[in-house]
This record gives sequence, C-alpha cells and structure tokens, in this order.
Amino acid sequence: KSQGRFGKALEEFSRLQRKTVVNPELRTYNAIITIYDQLGQQSKVPKLIEEMLGKGILPDMKTYNAAMMAYSNAGQWQETMDVLKAMGNDNSADADLRTYSLAISACARAGEYDAALNIIKEMKAKGVTPDLLAYNCTIAALAKDKKQQLALELLEEMQSNGVNPDLITYNTALSACAKNGDYHAAVELLESMGRKGIDPDVISMNTVVLACERGREYKVAMKLFEMMLFNNITPDEFTFSSILRNAVKHKKYHQALELYEQMHKNDMTPDTRLYDFVLPACGRLFKYNKAFNILTDLEKKGPKPTLDTYHSAIYAFSLGKGYKFALKALEHMKQRDITPTETTYRSIIRICCNNNRSQIILKLMREMRSQYRILPSLEIYGFAIKACAMNSPNVKLVLHLLNEMEINGYPPSQEIYNQAMLGCSKSGNFKLAFRLLEKMKSKGLIPNRLTYSRAMSAFAATGNHQIVLKIFKEMQSRGITPRCETYNIVIAACARDGEYDLAFEILETMTEK
Repeated sequence: KSQGRFGKALEEFSRLQRKTVVNPELRTYNAIITIYDQLGQQSKVPKLIEEMLGKGILPDMKTYNAAMMAYSNAGQWQETMDVLKAMGNDNSADADLRTYSLAISACARAGEYDAALNIIKEMKAKGVTPDLLAYNCTIAALAKDKKQQLALELLEEMQSNGVNPDLITYNTALSACAKNGDYHAAVELLESMGRKGIDPDVISMNTVVLACERGREYKVAMKLFEMMLFNNITPDEFTFSSILRNAVKHKKYHQALELYEQMHKNDMTPDTRLYDFVLPACGRLFKYNKAFNILTDLEKKGPKPTLDTYHSAIYAFSLGKGYKFALKALEHMKQRDITPTETTYRSIIRICCNNNRSQIILKLMREMRSQYRILPSLEIYGFAIKACAMNSPNVKLVLHLLNEMEINGYPPSQEIYNQAMLGCSKSGNFKLAFRLLEKMKSKGLIPNRLTYSRAMSAFAATGNHQIVLKIFKEMQSRGITPRCETYNIVIAACARDGEYDLAFEILETMTEK
C-alpha cells in the first residue's frame, strides 16, 4: 500500500516537472528524496539534486539530512562523505549530531572504520559531542575489521566523554575480541559489564564463548556455560555448538558427545557442519554404531547430510576397524544420489588397507572407474599395492598394479615400492620382495635403507639367511649404514637357519661399529 502511495506521489511530481507553468519547490524536492529512500531508489537522488540546483533551488538542512538518510540506508558511505563535504562548503548549513550519526552509520555498515573515526574527530573539532549511536556505529566498524585495540580505546574514550556504554556497545566490543580469539580481553569486558550494572545477555555470553573457541581455551568456555545456567541465561544452539567444537579440538570427545545429547534433549537442530565434529568424536571413541545411527537419523529427520557429512562419517570409521560401516556409508550416499568423489574412495580404500582388505580395495577401484569415471590417484595405488602385498600370494597382481600405474601416468616412486615392500615384510612374501627389488633397479630407482630393511625382513621370516646377507652387503656397498634394527633382521635370519656362529660373528661386527 505504501509503495502505491509513494508511486502516486512520484507520478504527480513527474507531472509537475512536465508543466512549464508549475515548478516544484524546495519542500517538494525534499519530500521526493525521502520517497526515493523509502522505495530503495537512492541511486536517483544525485540526479534529482542536480536538477534542483539547475533550477536555482538551494538545499537546506532538510535536503542535506534527507540525502544523508537515503545514502546511509543504502550503505553508500562515499556519498555520505560527499554530502558532509558539500555542507562544509555551504555557509548556510552546519552538520548537526543527526547528520554526523547518519554518516558514521553508513561508514560502519561498509566497514570503513577510518572514515568513521575521522568523522568523530571532525565532530569534536566543531564542538559536536558524539552520542551513543555514533560511538556504537564506529566500534561496530572497528569490530568488523578486527581492530580490537582501537575498539577498546574508543570504548574508554566515550566513557571519559561522559557517554555511558550500553549492552550493544559491549556486545560489539566483545565481537572484536572474539574475531581475534582474545578470550582474556573478552572475559575482562564481561566483568566490566557487571561493574557497570549491565547484565550480559545470551549474545554477550555466546560472543565470549566464541572468543574461547577461537583462542583454543576450553576450560574457560565451560565455566562460561556454567555461569549462563547459574544466571538463568538459556544457552542456545550457538552456545552448544561452539563449546562442542572446542571440546573436540581439545580431544574431549566424551564431553562433546554429552553436549550433543543435551542439544537433542533440548530439541535443538544442529547445523549440518557441526556433524563434522560430532561424527569424528564418535570415531575417536570407537563408537561406530553411534556414528552410523547419527548418520541414519540425519537421513530420516534432517538436516539432510551433505557430501562433507558423509566424509566426516567415513573419517570416523577410519579410526579403527570400521571399514564395514564405511562401505555402508558409501551405499547410503549412492542411494541418495550423492556422487562419491576421489576423496570418498581414497578414504574408504585407506580404511580397507589398514584392515588388510585387498579384495575390497580392488573392487572399489573397479567401481570408481566404471561407474564414476574416476581414475585412482597415486595414493590409492599405494594403498592397494600395500594391501595386496600383505594379503595376496599372487606376485603377479602387485606387479600388475605397478604396471597399471605407469599406464595411467603415475610412474611408481620409491615410496610406492617401499609401501609394497612393507607388505612383503609383514606377510613374509619373499618372492615378491625379490621381484620388487629387481624391478626398482630396472626403473633406475635406487633402494634406500627402508627398502633394503623391509626386503631383508621378508626373507628373514622364513630363514633365507644367504639372500638376507647378500641384500645386507649390497646395502653397505651403496654407502647405506645399517641401523640396529637392520642388524637384528640379519641375526634373526641366521638364527632361524641354525647359523649361530655366523649370527655371533655379525653381532661382534655390530658392537665394533
């Protein structure tokens, strides 16, 4: 209705402009500036003022303040500065407290704290005392740009000028501390509020809690939580979420899950991103069933899990033997048309590798290629080769994966060979260890201490002391100094083959060195 009324006023103004006999007067222009502001058409104000001046109609204080209001509401801080400058050049107009406050408000909304501070200086120079609104807006601009020290200095200045801060002032100053993670300063401000007789609200407490989170201070955050309950300030979703994230960052996983349960009892719906902390907390406590139940509850009741939520769940299952849950999470993703990425498969394949599930890894690699046209990454090949080397007696399979890597543009590195050799070491697969050593050399890769130690370990598991000694000598010939664990492998291989004299001989060599 109001827009229709304003629209009729603009139509009448246009009719007056078209008539040569009737010329709009100053108060008409002032009213139209206000209408443009109400309609959100502040961009038309400069042209209107230009037309007004062209007709020889000089602006008055109402014109300046109407234009200032329009620009301030639109957040056009540069235009408000232009109005102030025009007023300075007009002997008939002196900027008053309202004019300055509107200009400061526009600067604050744009985060232009320098301009806001300069206006305050100008006000004091012209004998205009800044009011609470002017100070609050300037402190807000400083807080927006993390200028904590300047904000706190201005808070002190306003009090010395006889302007008492209110709850908004303190909350704004607290936000400057929170953005910098300065929980010490935030707590001091909170205490200062008490001395001034200003009761903090939930926003005040949440801002200090956030300062604790960003400053990585968990104990103080928990004390603030207790303080809120004692003072009958009801913690909201923000309070719980911030303290929960802080708890996880400090490895307080039990406390994090207790906070999560309390949120549910209070009928709070956490933001989806909070589950990036809740689910890994379950994983750290090996509560895979709980993590999976939380995930399925999200799927049924909301908020709808995102790709990141599923990745957080998969990460939770990676912290132990949760590979079956990780595979279930993958199936749930596909059922809900959430396309798995290379990260999804890499994470699950890593879990399967840690749980020695080579056949599942190979199946996943085929699936990611055929269904989603995702080529396995270098890291995925590393996990697959390590798992196959540990579990598969099929030497050809590992060699096939190494060849496949090269075909896909990933020449196997020394690290990949060392991964495969680790599998050989743990499984005692000496045949594969021998083939890998030969293949490395044929590719121009030089085995390092880790490669040799793992190869020797694979042979030593079943004796083979002669081959172990051969590798041991080759290692020394390359200038690689054996470590204590390497000697242990050689001595153990000799002992398994009943070569005790040779074992003592190597032991003496070891002590000499």
